[in-house]
Amino acid sequence: MRFPPGALALLVILSPAQGGATPITVEDALVRAAQRSPALRAAEARLAEARGRGLVAGALVPLDPEVEVRFATDWLSSNDGETSLEVSLGQELELFGQRGLRRDMVGAEVMALAREVAAARLRLRAEVARAFYQLMYEERRAATLHDVVEHAERLADAAQRRLASGDLPEVEAALIAVDLAQVQGEADDAVASLASARARLATLVGASTAGQVTTAGEFPAPPAPAQLSSLLARARAHRPELAGAAQEIRAGGIEIALRRRERWPNPVLTLGYARERTFFSSENFSPGTLRDDRDVAQFVSLGVRLALPLLRSGRGEIAQARARMAMAEARRDAVAAEIEETVTASHARYVAARAQVERYAALAPRLATLSALADQGHAAGEVDLAVYLATRDRVLRTTAAALQAQRDAATSAAELEAAVGDSIMGASR
Repeated sequence: MRFPPGALALLVILSPAQGGATPITVEDALVRAAQRSPALRAAEARLAEARGRGLVAGALVPLDPEVEVRFATDWLSSNDGETSLEVSLGQELELFGQRGLRRDMVGAEVMALAREVAAARLRLRAEVARAFYQLMYEERRAATLHDVVEHAERLADAAQRRLASGDLPEVEAALIAVDLAQVQGEADDAVASLASARARLATLVGASTAGQVTTAGEFPAPPAPAQLSSLLARARAHRPELAGAAQEIRAGGIEIALRRRERWPNPVLTLGYARERTFFSSENFSPGTLRDDRDVAQFVSLGVRLALPLLRSGRGEIAQARARMAMAEARRDAVAAEIEETVTASHARYVAARAQVERYAALAPRLATLSALADQGHAAGEVDLAVYLATRDRVLRTTAAALQAQRDAATSAAELEAAVGDSIMGASR
């Protein structure tokens, strides 16, 4: 049988054995995308870094102790001789609550970054769902067009034979040729769209575009969502970006308090030991003394060292903390303002797509009956060619629209969940 170039390409793409395709479910795609997503890995790395800083912030003694050793002698300039050895141990102590503030600040940063990871996961889930169900739609659309191309090819072959024998009017042969060209054009477009959708999903899940990936499973049955008012309330309560911005604002306030505390220097407690030896020559004593003598003294000291806060104002650090607070407040306000728009729009798209799915599902038996009657009537010569082609075209368009509605319901559900930050399952609208 003769196939047009577009149909041949479709056969190659639709054949997993030939293309080395790997069928995956949407759950597999979500897991694989989460394992390789650069944005998600970066967010998780920032969270791990903040947790590491939390270990340091919670230390009872954040600064290392200092040891100082001094040795002095006057043997270069004196006939007698004095030597001293001093050893001191110093430890800076935080006595103004800096440790608690630093620990609270890092704790707030960790919570903010954990919300950032959650938001990145929601965005990734929506992106993968869009790519997966777009590929599923393109695969089914391409398969439908392949069947139509094959049928149109057979019709065109029969028309050429009937035209040669004088059994078919030339106008009907021309109509069939135009129909075949139109279907072939749609098939070629389907090849390009399918390749693009496959490459997109392969990129997200980390599969090689040479080893083609295909979808497994079916479009999910769209559940009834909760009411819009409930979804808006849940979005305000569960959107990770809102909670993360609130924690960033809290961390900024704590940092300002910490920088103000740090303007006052911490005392350094010192504990020292000193040993001094003094040598006396015999000429410093009575004539009866013929030997040198020495005097040894030992000292233990306890002291406090305190820097003078002349230049330690902390104005720059405080200004930076205030700027970060302002940016976090702006992000919070932007997300709060965006919630109603995105949730309302996503909810409307989902409700419309779900209604379309239900409508086309109810129409499916009639569509199958119409297609069968048209085929039988044309074969029996009871249905005019123009009517038959128009009927087949209507069936094709309706089938494609039904597939598109299923795709839109699946993708808009994922987008609505990302907008809400929570599941959309709930009471009927």
